[in-house]
Amino acid sequence: MTYASLAEAVDGFKQDADRTRTFSNGGPTDTYTTVDGTQVPSVQKFLADKDAEINVAANGILAQATTQAGIATTEAGNAADSANSASTYATTASTSATNASDSAAAAATSASNAAATLAGAAKSADLANNRDTAKGAALIGSAIPQSSSGITLPSSFDVLIKSAPINLLRALPGGYVADGSVDYSSYVQRVYDYLRDFGGGEVIVPHNMSILVGNLVTYQNIHTRGYDPSAVLLVKPGSYGISLNPGSGGSSDPSTNARNVRFSGFTLQGQVATAGFSEQVHLLNLNAFSYLEMEDLIIAGFQGDGVYCGSSNVAATERHNLRFSATRVLFNGVNNQNRNGISFIDIDGALVDDCEFQNCTRYNMPGAIDMEPNGDAWGIIRNVTIRKRKFLNNGGNVGEVSVLVPATVTSAPKNVTMEDCTSYNYVGTGSVFSFVANRQPTSTSEDASFSVIRVTGKTGYQPYSIMGAKRGRIQGCDFTDYTQSAIMGYTTAVQGVRDIESECNRLTRVGSVQGTGLRVGYADYFRSTRDKLIDCGTGTAGLSNGIDFISGLSSYVSFDGLEVSAPTGKTLVAIQKEAAHAFSANTNRLMAANLNSLASNFQAEESDLYVSAYLPVVVGASTAGAGTYTVQNGRYYRISKRVFFKVRLSVAAGHTGTGLIQVSLPLPAAAVGGDNIVTLGATTVNGLSVSGGCTARLNSAATANGVQGAARIYYGATGSYAQATIPATAFEVEFSGEYTTT
Repeated sequence: MTYASLAEAVDGFKQDADRTRTFSNGGPTDTYTTVDGTQVPSVQKFLADKDAEINVAANGILAQATTQAGIATTEAGNAADSANSASTYATTASTSATNASDSAAAAATSASNAAATLAGAAKSADLANNRDTAKGAALIGSAIPQSSSGITLPSSFDVLIKSAPINLLRALPGGYVADGSVDYSSYVQRVYDYLRDFGGGEVIVPHNMSILVGNLVTYQNIHTRGYDPSAVLLVKPGSYGISLNPGSGGSSDPSTNARNVRFSGFTLQGQVATAGFSEQVHLLNLNAFSYLEMEDLIIAGFQGDGVYCGSSNVAATERHNLRFSATRVLFNGVNNQNRNGISFIDIDGALVDDCEFQNCTRYNMPGAIDMEPNGDAWGIIRNVTIRKRKFLNNGGNVGEVSVLVPATVTSAPKNVTMEDCTSYNYVGTGSVFSFVANRQPTSTSEDASFSVIRVTGKTGYQPYSIMGAKRGRIQGCDFTDYTQSAIMGYTTAVQGVRDIESECNRLTRVGSVQGTGLRVGYADYFRSTRDKLIDCGTGTAGLSNGIDFISGLSSYVSFDGLEVSAPTGKTLVAIQKEAAHAFSANTNRLMAANLNSLASNFQAEESDLYVSAYLPVVVGASTAGAGTYTVQNGRYYRISKRVFFKVRLSVAAGHTGTGLIQVSLPLPAAAVGGDNIVTLGATTVNGLSVSGGCTARLNSAATANGVQGAARIYYGATGSYAQATIPATAFEVEFSGEYTTT
């Protein structure tokens, strides 16, 4: 196929990738003939013919681009001169090879040599198939004045290869101002649209300038970057800054998401200080993406969110986001009159690393980082890691890092991690870490698998709040000076927790207003290991608890190595139990605790500290019967499956039982041998007619008072022990022993 002119040929090449590759990747000796007989060299031949000049120019430009971002204005001016020279060469190439050489030499030796085009092309030209080339082969045919987006192009370097950088200075009109006072949104948008048409590229935000923009739209494979914070995009009040798939853009199928979008090295500045709060006005409005990265940014003064990772901007519209990362980004809300630093409405795979959040969030908005689907069944929050981050002077009513998933969302939040973070001077009414899943955790429900690791907090409202979560851990954290207690499960079953581990955490002066360091509500399989609570509470009776079990039910609660202390008298009770809380004491454990002589109302059958009470009874081996007791004391404790107990009974005359005296046990007995009998210990009796010393023997096959196993009383007789039977008169029995429970 032939064309009437080079311009027509170029248009054809742009629509035909095979022909474009043929022209761009032609050999170093290839030439092409147009319909009017003009000989046009391939890009390779042009570069080969002028290799020395191009190398000198490109090397100089690349050095300047990496070391002197501030020369962008001069480069842009010289770029136009260079482009005109190159155009002259292109139009006279058919009549004079010498003129072509002179024109190329002029382009190569100009001060900037079309820096915004050639330098970028030399770095990352794709030649329409994503393959890097050694030199920026971006010259195709004669001048094309405009792309389909309407942006004016250089007259010679007219078709920019995918990924070639464009400095925004090239898009601004003559006589532009750099102080953010004139709206250049339409000019800047042409650059994004232009790069969209050519498959992607780089938008360069110029150094030492403030460009006023609003409601910009970026696309996949586009990298917006600057070289330092003096490169500023100032966002108009009431406008999104930069959007990806705004409105209902994108689709519900993540395979069609916009991919490979980057932001780096510049400042995106909102105007909350003068325009005030506006909940839905976000600086970065991002929807339906895969592989989105931001680094070395300043995101400041947002009216709504600094970064919004949404499920579109239209209600009940399904969109999903995959693989987000933010590294070394400063989120500065300026005056705590915004929504969130980052909102994750839908996310699967996110890393927020080495960032800082300061002065974020209005008093009635969630917090610095909020993971909160809109309530649609398809919402996803999973695989999010927040690490090495600093939070300073933030507010809100949910948390610095919060997960809040409505019950209407099908999938529970999963694999959310906060580690190696610090929170200072929190001024809101939420937690450092809040996880609320709004679903009752059971043995078969989905694991949340959250982690809070090595988080330090100083001065705030609440250390953490965990509700509706199954499986998670809080480890190595240190919280000091918080007015409200930490919460582990709350007062309804859907706010309960299950399979949560707390290890080596320290709460100091927590609950200084509310009165408790840690409140526990509905909780199953909560395990605390080597946790410390120091001076938690107010020092006033009723408001001075290290740990308080509030309204709810709990089972399998374990404390190992717990330490509760009150160096200044703020804590009066180490572990409190409210009347509305029900323990399953037979499943609980308290071992190696140091409560520093503070009172405790915890109930744990397995304990080396607690001695539990029970009411032993006497029954007959033949007829159980019943009796009246003037003394009825039983005490026991358990370590693992070993039970240690002591009994003292005074039985009034007239017990109705018959046969061998049997005394009930505190816990069921395991089988102890072939005859199921083992001696417990010596027994003191009174009121029995016996001829020798007495002993108590465990019979695990017997049953007394509904408990498997019983202690039977024997006395010494000639050559053997004889059974002591229930007398008609009053009698006393006292003994102690140990045995293995089931």
